[in-house]
Amino acid sequence: ENWRECLLGIGLHVRERTVRDRQHGLPPEVDLVPDYVSAEAYNEGVRIRAGSQAQSEVLVSSACGRINGWLPLYLNEVNWCEARTWAPSALSLVSTQLSGAFNPKTAL
Repeated sequence: ENWRECLLGIGLHVRERTVRDRQHGLPPEVDLVPDYVSAEAYNEGVRIRAGSQAQSEVLVSSACGRINGWLPLYLNEVNWCEARTWAPSALSLVSTQLSGAFNPKTAL
């Protein structure tokens, strides 16, 4: 597949929040991974990781970056029509570590 046929996003490494961060309601720190990742590749990596006995909670990108989050990219209007349906759960995982707990205020 090429970029016109798949949903591309940017890989993220979302750092675990400390107890202090949680007490103060602070969001987690997020590092951008300099690598484009398709939604399919990210989800396949998550499935493989979930089914394995590996202790690692992150995927490794082709640039050797650690990935445990993903955000869809806006490439063009046609692509965004599908990509934006992935945005709420992706933003929720980044901000709260739960896919169904998205609150638009936390995304700002």
